[in-house]
Amino acid sequence: ENLPPRFLSHVLAACNSEIINMAGDIAIDIGSNWKHQDIEHICAIVNDTASLIEQCEELNETMLDPNNNEHVKAGDELLKTLTELSLHAVRFVCERIMLDLREPDPLLTRIGTAMWEQGSDVPIIGCTVKTLDSYFRDIELWIPQGYYFPKVVKHCLDMTLQAYVDSFFVNTMVKGIKDPLVVSRELQQDWQELNAFFCLKEDQADYLGHAGHYSKDEASSHINIIQALSFLMTPSITPSKLQPEINKMLHQFGTEAGITALLHIAGLRNRHISASEAAEWHEVAKEAVEELVDKDAIKIKPVFSLPDLRASKYIARVRAANEELDDSLRSAGL
Repeated sequence: ENLPPRFLSHVLAACNSEIINMAGDIAIDIGSNWKHQDIEHICAIVNDTASLIEQCEELNETMLDPNNNEHVKAGDELLKTLTELSLHAVRFVCERIMLDLREPDPLLTRIGTAMWEQGSDVPIIGCTVKTLDSYFRDIELWIPQGYYFPKVVKHCLDMTLQAYVDSFFVNTMVKGIKDPLVVSRELQQDWQELNAFFCLKEDQADYLGHAGHYSKDEASSHINIIQALSFLMTPSITPSKLQPEINKMLHQFGTEAGITALLHIAGLRNRHISASEAAEWHEVAKEAVEELVDKDAIKIKPVFSLPDLRASKYIARVRAANEELDDSLRSAGL
């Protein structure tokens, strides 16, 4: 208040520069130590940063000299840096939640194991949803709801599905399965529980379509990859009737990874796959690729990443049943 007005812009610019440096240090600290930090602490960073953004924005508007481009540009850079810090902290709030689903009792990593297939005494998705719900109830009170909380729900949905997909393919590649029909039913049940929680439960559904969160249709579409896996694992459904599910596999996993995953599933669900069935799998996969090409969707970024399945012995079953499969896939550009 006692400074002459001509000095205010210079002093604030110096303060802004220091805050940028502090924000960088805080971001590094979160990224390095988040596993050892309480989730309340990380939420406090989100809150404090959100408040600081508002204060800095107000000060920049009232005190920075609009004719000093250097100061104005630096002020804008500060707001950008603080916004990035707040989103960085939100990401690690979600990482901290997911850590509880991995340690000390790994839940999602059991998807695709014999324990999961046989019906674990601990309902894996039920416990996952219960853990997420408990955290969401607290975090909804700890951070601004309108802008940040929907991002927490979105990130947790993405991380949950990615962990689910990873575990299913890694575990089935290592140990295989006993009964594809039982696996199909487990997948269907998991899909229903996750869809009900993220898309139908009022507490979460209210945030769909807000602040960068998926719309209800987008969220359902992502979760539906589990339902697609369920249909693909059903022995009584022939490949020719699975075109929508195969299209979803290629769209959400990417063309090359999706084809590999598809062949892995084909080998999993039939230990003695015939040449005709292997050829049918190839034909519907080829049609799906051609449809993506026709829609110019072949280069769309995949929704999920997949573990490397090329060494899967279950893919070898399909290829052994149809020696021409590799040549056909290469001719399709895969």
